[in-house]
Amino acid sequence: MRLIDTMIFRYFHAVGLLGEMLRLAKIAITTAVRREIKRKWADIAETVEQALADERIALCDFDPNSGPESVLYFKYWHVEGFGEGEAASMAVAFARGYTFVSHDLEAAEKMRGLGVNVMDWQDLVEELRGGGLISVAQSEEAKRKIQAMMRGR
Repeated sequence: MRLIDTMIFRYFHAVGLLGEMLRLAKIAITTAVRREIKRKWADIAETVEQALADERIALCDFDPNSGPESVLYFKYWHVEGFGEGEAASMAVAFARGYTFVSHDLEAAEKMRGLGVNVMDWQDLVEELRGGGLISVAQSEEAKRKIQAMMRGR
């Protein structure tokens, strides 16, 4: 299972590839990521809600009754200062051995250091291209646009 962070949805929506990304297998979000998307981007939220309803993506949250997941969630969010969505995704990914998909270099490095498999937006673009869901030209255009977005923030 791949837990995808909030900004990944923003990037893929901005380059017109959100629908294609949602066709990939084993994609999940936490409730915290879902809340962030709803709060920030209504247009993306509509697509995500439909994908959840169609079971193209799963809702996978940390278990509040699980000591390790709850402790990690609290630590990553309130102590280390990661965003709520990242913190929830990081806690679940670590506790359950899932892949963490994020644009946040600090979060990714932390997860790698703990032995968690990490992917970023570039990995997803390459997976889309390799799977024939987008062309080489589309993948190159997406990379250029996302890199420009990242420089602009």
